[in-house]
Amino acid sequence: MQYHHNMNYFLRCDLSTSFSIFILFLLLPADEWKGLLDILGAVFIKLDHAACRQCLSAWENLALTLQQFCTTHDRSKLSVLWDERADWWPLFHFRSDLVPKKDHASELEWKLTRHKAEAARWLLGKGAQLCTG
Repeated sequence: MQYHHNMNYFLRCDLSTSFSIFILFLLLPADEWKGLLDILGAVFIKLDHAACRQCLSAWENLALTLQQFCTTHDRSKLSVLWDERADWWPLFHFRSDLVPKKDHASELEWKLTRHKAEAARWLLGKGAQLCTG
């Protein structure tokens, strides 16, 4: 049985995307790594678009889902999603010039940066350097 078939609806609805993804986590069977990959795929697709680069809920969901997936499943299974993005995503999302300046950043910008850094850690590995744009 596939519980994640309504994922596109949840990502478009007015409810917080974080809440929607949380509901999906609750509905997924514990060994359903494919469902987590589907969720990751939907969030990746959303963040592939420039209009969503600053979407806090999408970055929060990506970081949370990557943590959930990578701590419980074989990270090599991410290659189906990451391989096609590995050559352009880091420069698109993880550039040093996108990090807010210390004294000119809002709380929202810092939250976004924290979630992006967490996602980068799961995707690129601990200690990975930000790209220069």
